[in-house]
Amino acid sequence: MSIDTTFQPKTDLLVVDNTAAAQVPGASQKGVTTFRCVARVANCYLAWGRKSTVTAPAAPAAVGLFAGSQNGGIIGLTKDAPCYIEVPPDSFFIGSAAFATSNVEIIGGQGGTGG
Repeated sequence: MSIDTTFQPKTDLLVVDNTAAAQVPGASQKGVTTFRCVARVANCYLAWGRKSTVTAPAAPAAVGLFAGSQNGGIIGLTKDAPCYIEVPPDSFFIGSAAFATSNVEIIGGQGGTGG
């Protein structure tokens, strides 16, 4: 299913923070192809990868890239704005080190607009 179709949730909501990487329960078994991510705090980054050792990302410098990241990927999130990413269904997620409370909501599903 393309990310250009309306998002169809397939899993329960997972809320992640910066203390430990977590997987969305059942994502691999339910045919998840995309994840809907919503930050509930400002200036937040989300990292993902295929191992539970994914580390909490720090904010990048004003110019430059995340050098040598061991993570599968890192993305900046705008508070309360849904972001849809296509990553493997067995990915682990962790929020940025910039906040101390759990505030990134993730739902596994299919599609990636609306919803």
